[in-house]
Amino acid sequence: MVGAIPNIEIRRLSGALGAEVECVDLGQIDDATFAAIYEAFLVHQVLVFAGQKLDADAYTALASRFGAPAIYPFTEGLESHPEITPLIKEAHQTSNFGGMWYAGTTYQAAPPKATMLMARETPEAGGDTLFACQYKA
Repeated sequence: MVGAIPNIEIRRLSGALGAEVECVDLGQIDDATFAAIYEAFLVHQVLVFAGQKLDADAYTALASRFGAPAIYPFTEGLESHPEITPLIKEAHQTSNFGGMWYAGTTYQAAPPKATMLMARETPEAGGDTLFACQYKA
């Protein structure tokens, strides 16, 4: 499926949720491009953008387009960007962040609209991140 902007490609990843968005540089998007991305977010709930190279400022700027970035209550964020929480997992660590399903702080009285994750390093195999759709459940 092609999005509203001619150069953006949006490809559904599964029946329940998720899409990969291609042909976009998230560090340099205009309002019309963001509108197409946001519409894809509303339709697919989970968006994947491969090969992005965002620094902390660009990452925060993108997050701010979705709403005010939240500071995660149980860990410290970066000193320069407290809204960015690094998750560093070494090869010997076997449990995931949160221990089971991570629900993106949905337990809060006013949960955030979205959670953004950016992988800097990934293993050749494993390290899967799974998503579940509460609408379909």
